[in-house]
Amino acid sequence: MPESPPAAFSLENRGDFTIVRITGPKIGLDSRDSLYRLVESQGHKKLILNFADVRVLTNAPIGMLVNLKNKLEAVGGTLRLCQVDADIREILWLTRVVGLISIYETEQDAIDSSQMV
Repeated sequence: MPESPPAAFSLENRGDFTIVRITGPKIGLDSRDSLYRLVESQGHKKLILNFADVRVLTNAPIGMLVNLKNKLEAVGGTLRLCQVDADIREILWLTRVVGLISIYETEQDAIDSSQMV
């Protein structure tokens, strides 16, 4: 029997937020269904994706991030990114994702931003 692949991310709940720490250098499409399930069947509404380990971002995962954001907004939720590498940030800027999804330096910054109104 083949071994199951390691989890592509780890989760931590902090108040209303779920921190999703990506555990590899890239976001594989195999993560898509698991991330969507967090919203669709597990009821998570406020996600912070921690990109500290991410070094590669291609078109498909960018589309997945936009779809995840839309799924969250449809249920009154929000998606935020943090600890995004400068090269990844540039890719997100060039693809205009930066205007759609907020990016923060740290997990705590992303959490604290919701308290500033």
